Amino acid sequence: MADKMRVLLLAQRFELRGRSRYTMRLCNAFTQRGIDFEVITPDAQMLNPEDILKWHISEYRHLDLPIWGRIVQKLIERDLLDDPPDLIHVQSGSLADFGLNLAEALDRPAVLTIQKHVVGNERWLRGVDRFDRIITVSQDVKRSFQEHAKYPSQRLARIHNGVPIPELNPETDLLNPTRVPVIGIAGPLEKIKGIPYFLGAAQRLIEEKYDVEFIIAGAGPEEGNLRRMAKELNLTHHVTFASNLRDLSTPLKAIDIYCLPSLQQGLGTLMLEAMAMGRLVIATNVGGVESIVRDGETGWIVPAADSTALAAKIIDALDHPDQSKKIGLAGRSFVRENFSVEPMVEKTVSLYHQVLESRADLTSETR
Repeated sequence: MADKMRVLLLAQRFELRGRSRYTMRLCNAFTQRGIDFEVITPDAQMLNPEDILKWHISEYRHLDLPIWGRIVQKLIERDLLDDPPDLIHVQSGSLADFGLNLAEALDRPAVLTIQKHVVGNERWLRGVDRFDRIITVSQDVKRSFQEHAKYPSQRLARIHNGVPIPELNPETDLLNPTRVPVIGIAGPLEKIKGIPYFLGAAQRLIEEKYDVEFIIAGAGPEEGNLRRMAKELNLTHHVTFASNLRDLSTPLKAIDIYCLPSLQQGLGTLMLEAMAMGRLVIATNVGGVESIVRDGETGWIVPAADSTALAAKIIDALDHPDQSKKIGLAGRSFVRENFSVEPMVEKTVSLYHQVLESRADLTSETR
């Protein structure tokens, strides 16, 4: 039975990152549930044309630019005025101001999802108390937000990102002895992701004569610097950069051991996807990672900014493949139990209904 509501998702440009995959999973689920929705974004070029059509995506170029963005936002307001949605769900903090302005112009409630650790200097924090409800994706994100913003705790929800659980053949998919092991990382290539430490660890494994391959899947502002670093470390023939991709599912499947060397992390959606595939995860204990990776049980934890420690843990994982498979499968079970897509969608839709009911009650009281 379809939910009788119409939802507008305001999304930043679609990129190879967890934030975009969150929006895509909501779109898939809303389509399956018969929820009437549309998506507004500055850029959906990464998506297949079929998905753009199926998910009712409208691209408004320059929406996220400081000056042009204001003009574009007025155009969107005009386009929606005659047939406004019932609720606006802003997918990231960077569009918070626009989402609030649009919600007030259309007299509609607004929900915000915060995906990243909050450091306190974000401009959008200033008016955040105007959101009807706010979703945080991890306990760390929730805690960091509460440290820097005055927002009623009863209107704050924690809903973890959900990931699909694919089919798996442990004998052929996990550290198959008939092929060279692949150590990899996936996501936006940004300084905060700590990828130079991954390359430093890769150099140590090559120096130790391990027969392995490395993959860095994703795109971002640090790609050029990382390619130069790989060359300087004589890793050109050992590291593959996979940047021209629409989807990260293929490189994730190719990876045997997934590394997350981040210096700061909201939750780690791509790490969750790797775990759902049964891949052993080695991650730094930052941000929301602590709620997912239990050292020696569902993955391995290493200190941040420490190539030596990361290399040592990768070597240990390669030297003990049976243990690595066991931990990888335990991580998969943990993700299935706690981070599948269905609970995320169910809780999100339930929150929508709560917001709409609260707004209806408030309207009745003021009449």
